[in-house]
Amino acid sequence: MRPLTTLALFLTSVVLGGVIWWVDRDTPETEMAALGYDAGAALVRMIPDTIGRVVVKRPGGEAVLEKEDGFWFLRSPVEDRADSETMESLLDLLTHLTVLDQIPIDEVGEGNELSPEALGLTGDQVIRIELTPGPADGEDKADGPTQVLLLGNPTPLANSIYARVPDDEERPDIYVVDGNPRKYLDEPVAALRDRHLFLAPSEEIVEITVKTPRGDIVMERQSDSQHSDWTLTHPLQTRADLDRVDKLLASLSALRVDEVTASGELPGPPPNPIPDGSVALQLFRRGVESPLTLFLKPGKEKTEGGKTPLVEVLVSDRPAVFQVRTDLLEHLPASPNAFRDPHLASIPLQTVFGIGITSRGLANPPVILKTARTQEGVRWYSQRNGVEEPANTAQIISLIEAINKEEVIDFVSDTEANLADYNLASPAVEIAISHYEVQPATAPDGAPAGSAGQIGITKKVLQLGYQETEVNGVPSHRLFATFAGEPFIYEISPAFAENVPTHPLKWKDLRILSFTPISLREIIRRRPAEGTEIKLIYDYKRNHWDAFLDGVDKSDQINKEAVRKIQNTLGSLSANRWLTPSPQAFQALENPDAEFEVTVEEVDRATGGVRPVTHVLRFAKATEAIDETLDSYYGRLDDMPDIFQIDYKTYRDLIVPPLGTRVETPE
Repeated sequence: MRPLTTLALFLTSVVLGGVIWWVDRDTPETEMAALGYDAGAALVRMIPDTIGRVVVKRPGGEAVLEKEDGFWFLRSPVEDRADSETMESLLDLLTHLTVLDQIPIDEVGEGNELSPEALGLTGDQVIRIELTPGPADGEDKADGPTQVLLLGNPTPLANSIYARVPDDEERPDIYVVDGNPRKYLDEPVAALRDRHLFLAPSEEIVEITVKTPRGDIVMERQSDSQHSDWTLTHPLQTRADLDRVDKLLASLSALRVDEVTASGELPGPPPNPIPDGSVALQLFRRGVESPLTLFLKPGKEKTEGGKTPLVEVLVSDRPAVFQVRTDLLEHLPASPNAFRDPHLASIPLQTVFGIGITSRGLANPPVILKTARTQEGVRWYSQRNGVEEPANTAQIISLIEAINKEEVIDFVSDTEANLADYNLASPAVEIAISHYEVQPATAPDGAPAGSAGQIGITKKVLQLGYQETEVNGVPSHRLFATFAGEPFIYEISPAFAENVPTHPLKWKDLRILSFTPISLREIIRRRPAEGTEIKLIYDYKRNHWDAFLDGVDKSDQINKEAVRKIQNTLGSLSANRWLTPSPQAFQALENPDAEFEVTVEEVDRATGGVRPVTHVLRFAKATEAIDETLDSYYGRLDDMPDIFQIDYKTYRDLIVPPLGTRVETPE
């Protein structure tokens, strides 16, 4: 190619590029098109988010709305909050009024069917809309001119109206546009007023005062967390019912205005005292000094046929009287006890490190349970007869969960002066729970606490008192509870006592034997009633069993499935429960139904070497049933003084015949 030709093509491409840039440069129209607005078809050439003021003018008056800090407000003819979602819908509709047809202005005349009055663009039907941009970020004044729009009557086409842009020389005609925003504009105050009673998010509420004819009830949120605990601070100092507080806040947030009966000045404070049947709610918001107050009283309308009652509501920051359909007045409690946490306590399980149980009237030594760090992690131990032994962790967890889940039957007293009336002056049982806790921000006298926010040790002592009464001549058992140092007395279910064994033995770990196949060497089982002895010898390296029946080699008759069942049951043997000293159990075990000698290799902690250890287990049929439908068996390990109990299924798995072709269920 010749150099001149190349130069000519280059100059042509530069010129074309400049033309394309000039045509496609970022004009307001192209910017709107990029955001989804067709500048050629949209009658209003504005972006909804940029609009900061709306004036709606009708022959009967005008309404002024302004946007402030992201929220819309009515400024005239009343001062009130507008519904931001409704305003977004209106502005979106106004800025998407696309042209469907055009009526040239020279075809429009007075006195015919195309006159402005007939089209609703003058006279009593016309609606004038003035849309003014709000100030841009960092600016004080509006960013752009006000756009004016006249809306007329609906056209014969569905969902369309006549519209005009007055004083626009470039667009003097009348247009048929797609969309009809008149439902928002015929009565703008009624349509655009916010129907939410208040907008404060529930997580922003940090204090609630419920004012009733019987007095005030105050609840405070204890931290900045959305899911933090609520405390009842007046007239009682105790935990609040989190579910009830959450439901109250959810009910308030869900209230919607059914009707506005009056508009004018902001309401004054609620009456004092509160009239019967009415209630006032003060909601303190995080970072806001003055509370939001709602005063609710029964409406004048009679409620019939299960219809939700109409309630009159005054809101402290809104100049109107609202009618709301709600059953809140019927269900909102007037008693502080109704806002109390119905559970006995709220102690995080993971923070507990010690438990002590003492009982009066019984010869039982105290129960002492505590945690210790081991190579396997944190473990629970029970101290009995001056010796520590592994504790039943599942039972400890069950106790803490039972305390936290136990629901109060009745809050019987709020003063320590009544302890003796409920046998709590000298309680039958005391459960001392030591746990870690974040120290409160204030001391009991209300003064700031120096250790606020620090982790400290707290001991809660639950005291139980039993009372035997008669109801209509029938004996009745009642159980009362209190926490030492607190004035509150609760009645709880007598069945709760089943979670609190008072003998240390009952807290012992239920594991009886625990070994792996690697350490197992030999199992000898004797059944005195049959006069037989079976010896099973295990070689782990070869995974091989030898069997001897009364000294005779029966290895060729071994049922591997049965032997494996015996091995697994012994290797993970756990009791259902421990029994306090029982003459019947000791007597039964003198003549056992089955006896096992289990030889395993264990590490000698003194030398570090491995040595064989033989454990002896004896079982005898129990007179105390675990399950009423099945037998149970006493058990004893290595002639120790502690007797345990197992269920029938466990015992059955221990006595399956190890010789034969299949596993037979023993009788």
